[in-house]
Amino acid sequence: MKAKKLPRILSASERELLLSLPNPRYVTGIRNQAIIHTLLTTGLRAAELTALRRRDIDLETGEVRVVHGKGGRDRNIITTAKTVSAIRGWLERAPESEYVFCTAEGGQLSTSYLRQMMLRYGRRLGFDFSLHPHTLRHTYASMLYKATKDLTVVQRLLGHASLQSTLIYTHLVDPNGAETVEAFTGLTGL
Repeated sequence: MKAKKLPRILSASERELLLSLPNPRYVTGIRNQAIIHTLLTTGLRAAELTALRRRDIDLETGEVRVVHGKGGRDRNIITTAKTVSAIRGWLERAPESEYVFCTAEGGQLSTSYLRQMMLRYGRRLGFDFSLHPHTLRHTYASMLYKATKDLTVVQRLLGHASLQSTLIYTHLVDPNGAETVEAFTGLTGL
């Protein structure tokens, strides 16, 4: 049986570089920066982000409601104050639309546009891998697992039906098990 390849996650410096790329002098730059913030702090899938409607986000509490995510599952995610600020900045300049992230004409962004945008940004940054929206989802999940050490929280916030799908993040955060062994040693005294 072929071993499954671990997904690529972004380091803190790569995240900062990515967030600095969109040019805020352009409306689309403001939108794209808000998109990157949102993907990094919610773990939304590309289709979930492009389907996000204004009624699905509470800018006071930072709650993002995913309606009919993969498998038809709804879920709520709390995002960061910086992400809320980035989204507010975009919505102040955005055209009239029911979608949070829309085209210049107010239409729904396509997932293919989102993928092309990420690939373009990855090339501009000189990444030696292909940057995809899912890379940001993996990054979010890994940061979340590292912060909580709770796979069920990660599973719920990602909208995974099975905990098995979430287990990969334990390998990304602690690939050789050193943190786990250290915690075990502390608990057992052995």
